[in-house]
Formats: sequence, structure tokens, C-alpha cells
Amino acid sequence: MTTPHQRFRQGDAEELLAVRKDKTTGELYSLVIDIQETFPDALRFKVNGVVLNFLVDENEQRYEPKRIAHFPDDVIDITVVGPIATLENPPI
Repeated sequence: MTTPHQRFRQGDAEELLAVRKDKTTGELYSLVIDIQETFPDALRFKVNGVVLNFLVDENEQRYEPKRIAHFPDDVIDITVVGPIATLENPPI
């Protein structure tokens, strides 16, 4: 039996990480802190160019620790968020 997993990619590095199962809904998901153990800079995630939202509970509150949905047939790209330029600090 294969362990349920998700494929993640950051640049040229690609890893398969085991997923978790919600005890109430049975849905599979990945904890951001689990992903960050392999990819320390991971903050945001994309599938097919679409930025993923963090999962929320029945009250529309984000789970803590943060989690993302399972996409079994897709590679999730890891996005590293850099500093945001402001008018006081324009890009050079």
C-alpha cells in the first residue's frame, strides 16, 4: 500500500511529502509546517499558476497551524515571498 503523498517543487528541487487526514472530514491535506521542514522558505503555494488559499474551518477561520488542500494529480509549486516595494522604497 502506498503512503498518500503530495509532490512539491521549489526551483529544481522536487520532493514527495506524506499528507495528513482530517479526523472529522476524512479529507487529505498538508500542514505548512511539515512542508517547511523540507523547504524552509515555503510561505505560499501554487497549482497550475493559481495561488492556493489556506484551508478554513466551518466558521471560515484559518486552521492553525495553516494547511493546504491535497492535489493528488498535481505538483504544488512553492512560492518564496520577498519584500514588497512601497512608494517610500521604490525598486532601483
